[in-house]
Amino acid sequence: MKHLKRIFESKSLIDLKTLEKMAKGIELVCLGEYGNTFVNLNTNSIFVCLGDHNPFEEESLKEFLLESVDYNDWKNVNIIIENETYPNKNSGWMIFKNDKFQSY
Repeated sequence: MKHLKRIFESKSLIDLKTLEKMAKGIELVCLGEYGNTFVNLNTNSIFVCLGDHNPFEEESLKEFLLESVDYNDWKNVNIIIENETYPNKNSGWMIFKNDKFQSY
């Protein structure tokens, strides 16, 4: 199963290792008020849930998250930033939790 996961991840436009580092930073800066990062490798999407009081400017955060994607693929990745809401469960999303992405 790990072998299949590596194959699947290698075809993704999103570099999970880089995104994990970014998600950890977002989590720390939000100090426990949301700050959750989700990724959907099937749709090449990143979803960030922030609290109402957060230090991020939305466009700057989107540009920051794009650093986890090769420049040539930026237009093929969807980044969603919402306040106090989560993506639909059971639709391919993984959540960053305990320092790694796992099923949501």
